[in-house]
Amino acid sequence: MNYLELGMIVLTILPIVVGFLIGLIRGIKRSVARAITIVVCVVLAGVLCGVLTGVLMDLEVPGEGVTVEVMLRDTLSEMMGEMDLDDIIVPFAKGLVQLIVFILVFWVLQFLTWIIVTPICAAIFRSGEKKKDPRPKKHRLFGGLIGAVQGFAIALVVCMIFSGLFVQVGTVSTLAKKLPNGGGETTTETTGGETTTETTGGVADEMLDMLSAYKDTGVAKFYEAVTGAPFKWLSSVKTEDGETQTVSGLVGALSGAVEMVQEMDGFEDLHFDEMFESGDFSKLREIFVKLDKIKENMDNDSVKTLDRVLKAAGDAIADTGDIGLDFSNMDFASINFTHEANIIEDIYDYKKDFDSMTVAEGKQAAREVVSMLADSKLLVPLVAGADVDIPEQIGYNAADKVLDAIDELEGEGELDAEMADTLRDIFGF
Repeated sequence: MNYLELGMIVLTILPIVVGFLIGLIRGIKRSVARAITIVVCVVLAGVLCGVLTGVLMDLEVPGEGVTVEVMLRDTLSEMMGEMDLDDIIVPFAKGLVQLIVFILVFWVLQFLTWIIVTPICAAIFRSGEKKKDPRPKKHRLFGGLIGAVQGFAIALVVCMIFSGLFVQVGTVSTLAKKLPNGGGETTTETTGGETTTETTGGVADEMLDMLSAYKDTGVAKFYEAVTGAPFKWLSSVKTEDGETQTVSGLVGALSGAVEMVQEMDGFEDLHFDEMFESGDFSKLREIFVKLDKIKENMDNDSVKTLDRVLKAAGDAIADTGDIGLDFSNMDFASINFTHEANIIEDIYDYKKDFDSMTVAEGKQAAREVVSMLADSKLLVPLVAGADVDIPEQIGYNAADKVLDAIDELEGEGELDAEMADTLRDIFGF
């Protein structure tokens, strides 16, 4: 069993047992009073954590000459290797600090209410109880049950933070291993004619491996299902451009971006001329379907952040120049990848059926091809950057009809000038 999973199980059960035992001693009234103070502690911690995080991030680290924010940014940037992700890492670091501040403030408030409020409540209730008969045992039992519920609530609050942090940091460490050098430094040494390469200072140590494994445990999945929403709220921070980012959203976007770019490396091995000759687009469709599945597995916060991450990290994750893609001009969050696969097959059908069409049918079919391509966000730049002669593949007469349709739709205002020029480059001869 993962030691982190075992620790979380203990951290879940222990407050319940302790709460039950203390509740037996307190009785029902004092147990209710304590439960109310715990709720107040949670609310106050949630209100104060954002303000205190801002103050903490601006503090200077002793002996370093930099603020806490800068130190965290530099540490995480080194972990991410070659990627320039300052606008992603800063809110991520702030979110992590905010979660830690929340749990620390919660514990402090728990202690303060225990030494201040609890004695007052005990004195009040005991004063009233002197005039009555001793409390029946069932009152103590009810107090124990309330204490157990209170303990479970405390366990949820505490474990929500720790489990969430373990999952997010574990995900980042897993991603870092997939990046160039894993955030470490590669050294090459030649001895006796043999060359050895070693990566040192990377992220693949025992603790990070344990964190990576924790996110797949049953405990992690339980707390994600039960406390995922409040965890997101507590980790949300405002960026400089006024947008709200969450730790889980940023990590999910980074994870999705890495998976997508590595999947799109497969475009480099595709040959469009062979696909048009054979009519077999299964490999291309397979990549598009996988890209859709990656995005479907991302939550809304991650999808919203996906483009920012890809624009910042895409070129560092893969050699995108070889596949003719410029991530800075793409809106991946809105791309329907399966639809993109359908477009290329529709162009093939246009090629296959063109000779049997009437003049009017050919003109209409060409307009439909152009209209479909105008909605494409990935296929057009992919084909434009590929080594393929589209007019030769679909036939010069068919390509000529497409060129006429491009002119017509541009003149009608149905096609913008930039897309029209791109399509002319693809179908021109």
